This record gives sequence, C-alpha cells and structure tokens, in this order.
Amino acid sequence: MFLSWLADHAATYSADPLADRQARDWAVRDYRMWLLRDGPAKRSRVYVNSALTALDDFHVRRGLGKADVAREDLPKSAPRALEERARIRWLRAVEAHLSPRGRCIALIPYYAGARISEVVRLDVDDIQMSARKGRLRLYGKGDKFREVDIHPKLRTELQLWLDERPNWPHADENRALFLNAKGGRLTARAAGTPAWRPPADTACRQTRTRKTPSN
Repeated sequence: MFLSWLADHAATYSADPLADRQARDWAVRDYRMWLLRDGPAKRSRVYVNSALTALDDFHVRRGLGKADVAREDLPKSAPRALEERARIRWLRAVEAHLSPRGRCIALIPYYAGARISEVVRLDVDDIQMSARKGRLRLYGKGDKFREVDIHPKLRTELQLWLDERPNWPHADENRALFLNAKGGRLTARAAGTPAWRPPADTACRQTRTRKTPSN
C-alpha cells in the first residue's frame, strides 16, 4: 500500500524517498498521517504502528535503515482489565460477607448509579417490583427525583431485604427502606462505610475483610 501511495505523492518530495534518507522520513511521516486522518479509510493506531514496523523492515532491506518516525501512543488496556477483575472480586465479597441490608446498600450505587445520600433517602414505597421488572425512585438535591430500572440481580437482593425488614425494630412505623439497629433511618455516614463502597472508592481487599456494620 505504501508504494502505491508513494507513486501518487512522489512529486511532493525533492529527492527520491526510496533512495534518500531525509526524503524517506518525510514520506513515512506523511504516510502515517494519511493512514490516520487523510486516507479514505481511517486506520487505528495499532494498524498504523504495524504498518510503520513493516516499513522499517522494507527500508532496512533497501539499505536505508529505519525511518525516524515515532510510533503512535496506544491506550493502556491493562488497568481496564485489572479494574474489571477488581469489580468481580468486590461483587463476590459483597455476596459472601454482607447481610441482605448491606448487600442492597452496596449494590444500589453499583447497579443504579445512586449516591449514598440517595440510598438512605429511599422509602419502601420508592421500590416498585413485579416478578420480572422493577423501578427505583431516587431523590437527589432539591427533592428532584429520577426513576431507574432495577437490575435483575439487585431486584433479587431487594426482595431478600424486604422479606427480612419486618423483623427489624419499628419496621411497621418507619417507612425508611434501610433501618438502623434502633429502628431509625440509616444515616449516610453509617451507610458510607468503606465495606459498602464500589471498587472505585476502596480496595477490594478491605471489602473482603470488613464485617457487616452494626448500625
């Protein structure tokens, strides 16, 4: 492809890019930009770097040596993979170590994108669930609310907590979804313990070793 491109652009250079080192560098740089931006098919950075490596081999075989052209910076994929593994470990830790109440407090931010302050403001009536679907009403600042679909996994955990909740003190008097040990509404401070935070906020190793709070 490079030779075909060069045949169309040879007049651009004062010297022969296949014989002159400086002209070679100019041509390879222009070809790189053509692949990335100006060509009919925009190529990925991985593709461009592979093409530059092939051109290095081509020019070395012609006795010109490698072109002085920098490679494209590639996005770092390792942290993303590590983050995904961390999330899986965190989810498993939540399932293994937290009570139904604690699992819901941990999973609502994860699956519904809620803040802890929004989680503790939830009332029982803010949950609407059927056998297959569910909606969650979240109240933010200024009493503005939004409704989000309940993830199937979260729906299962919420049902477990709703089944257990009547056994808590003053459950029949307080409409708060999440109660503390005395039957009052759970506070944001109590609900914000690191054991319940998603992996973006805390290391998974902390979640694995943390016990369920007694608030």
